[in-house]
Amino acid sequence: KKLLFALCFFHASVQDRRKYGALGWNCPYQFNDTDLEISKSQVERFLDAYEYTPFKVLHFLTSYVNYGGRVTDYIDLRTIHVLLLDLFNPKVLEDDYKFSASGIYRSIAFDEDAPHKSYVDYIESLPLTSDPEAFGLHQNADIICAETETTEAFDTILSLQPKAVAGDGLSREDIISDICKGIEDRLYPPFDTEAVSMAYPLTYNQCMNTVLLQECMRYNGLLKEMARTLPLLRKALKGLV
Repeated sequence: KKLLFALCFFHASVQDRRKYGALGWNCPYQFNDTDLEISKSQVERFLDAYEYTPFKVLHFLTSYVNYGGRVTDYIDLRTIHVLLLDLFNPKVLEDDYKFSASGIYRSIAFDEDAPHKSYVDYIESLPLTSDPEAFGLHQNADIICAETETTEAFDTILSLQPKAVAGDGLSREDIISDICKGIEDRLYPPFDTEAVSMAYPLTYNQCMNTVLLQECMRYNGLLKEMARTLPLLRKALKGLV
């Protein structure tokens, strides 16, 4: 049961790594339920055939044959190999064996009389939004994921905009110009970094104050860049630059 749960966790990991773009996989792969079902059948067959758990055999078949058969990049194949090493090993049979550094994702101690309910209850207790650590990625991978989703959302919105509108309707350029004007009107003035450093002095015991000042400086750079480029974009839509 613990090995089956580890296999399902691995399947979910390789699926969700795709949303992180090139950080997840060098090439996109269409892993599906067939890979999981075949691997599950092999786990059942080998556990019935052997008196011990053949972790190396199961690891090789699952990583290099079942899932690796779809993989064309050797780095991605190595990634699958490493991901499964943490899940297909004798420690996974121990209670509370950690699948991630935080221990949120782990091999639980289930109720022998109702194992399915134990796992369902545990899964429902997990965070709705999975952290990158669940997929073997750094926390900063969320930034790339957010950028990718934002870009896709804007591309979709722009693709739905009409190229030209008859009558009194607004053209695509007019709509973009109005949006730029609205953003420009709502821009906040840059932070007074000197006032921030005085209100939150940089001391040894308050290391987060350094982070606050750095983030204010970065945000000021963003505000200045937006204040500079938004008027240029509106002029470009009119063909003036």
